[in-house]
Amino acid sequence: FGPLRTQFLGLVLTAGSIVLLSAMQAPASIVAAVILMSIFAGSLHPSNAAALAAVSPPSLHVRVFGLRRLSMNLGMSIGPAVGGLLVTYSYQWLFFIEASVCFMAAVLLQVLFRHPQHLNSKERNPTENQPIPSPSPYRDSAFLVLVILTTLLVTVLCQLFGAYPLTLT
Repeated sequence: FGPLRTQFLGLVLTAGSIVLLSAMQAPASIVAAVILMSIFAGSLHPSNAAALAAVSPPSLHVRVFGLRRLSMNLGMSIGPAVGGLLVTYSYQWLFFIEASVCFMAAVLLQVLFRHPQHLNSKERNPTENQPIPSPSPYRDSAFLVLVILTTLLVTVLCQLFGAYPLTLT
């Protein structure tokens, strides 16, 4: 599907699911909307890493991924403060500003990467014309266990950032 399309769709669908979540009232519908939003938002991280690896030379990967981590930490430190400020006005503001930021990021991604030739693996390696067949991840039991454990970990972690602060208020 490609890292740029995955990021674009992830951002647009995250924005839509945030707006959907803002309208939910019943606990079951809130759970369903949060699960959808988490899946869409979670798709951004691996596709962003793949895109960064594709556009940067291997000699700069340590710096590129360090800068990526720094920017993520900066967002995680500023985001709660901005969210707290928005909540003092209205919870609706929190949802709609977050959805707007996701949508603007999707538009910015489309504008900045209109011609993503540098992400095409065939152009990066012209000597390699045939793709290397990869085994199915569904047959790799160690990978599947890792996916299940990571899903459980992220589920608990998302509660720390989402439900726990609401419980405290």
